[in-house]
Amino acid sequence: MNEQLLTDDDLTLYGLFVEAFSRLRPLVHRYLGVPDTWFEVLLRLGRTLGHRLRMTDLAEAVSADSIPRHT
Repeated sequence: MNEQLLTDDDLTLYGLFVEAFSRLRPLVHRYLGVPDTWFEVLLRLGRTLGHRLRMTDLAEAVSADSIPRHT
């Protein structure tokens, strides 16, 4: 591993992110009753001027990891 890629601060920040996500995810499901992908779409739209995006822009904005894969 390249030692310059991740600093201690980077690892700490990532760890805090994972911990926060792990705690918030069940709350989103319980209180909002929507899957992660829907929540991310609503979040992106809610934070966009006019609360709307073209479908292609929205697709690019939503993280690829949150899109369910069909096999």
